[in-house]
Amino acid sequence: MAVKKVRLTGFDAVDAPTTVDWAFNDDGSMIVDIGGGEVDYLVISDGNADGYQYHGRAVPGELTSAASWQIKRWNLTGDPVVTEYADGDNSYDNVWDNRTSLSYA
Repeated sequence: MAVKKVRLTGFDAVDAPTTVDWAFNDDGSMIVDIGGGEVDYLVISDGNADGYQYHGRAVPGELTSAASWQIKRWNLTGDPVVTEYADGDNSYDNVWDNRTSLSYA
């Protein structure tokens, strides 16, 4: 399986330069370094016409209809951009297919 690497360079919340390295497997799952090894995650990102960018993570193989997703969204209409999590927490217990109708905080 080939690994694709992506490097993003930008600015963090206090305008300090920052760089983030991501790596992806052929199936689209993201390789995340959690400080003790690597864990694969399936990552989906969806820009929506309602002014939000949605980002979901789950273990590879999970259906988008399963309640096993961590979902966050960015409100792109304000300044600064606001990050919110589905149900107000970062738990893996949401349904990706329902992302636009979930409560966020």
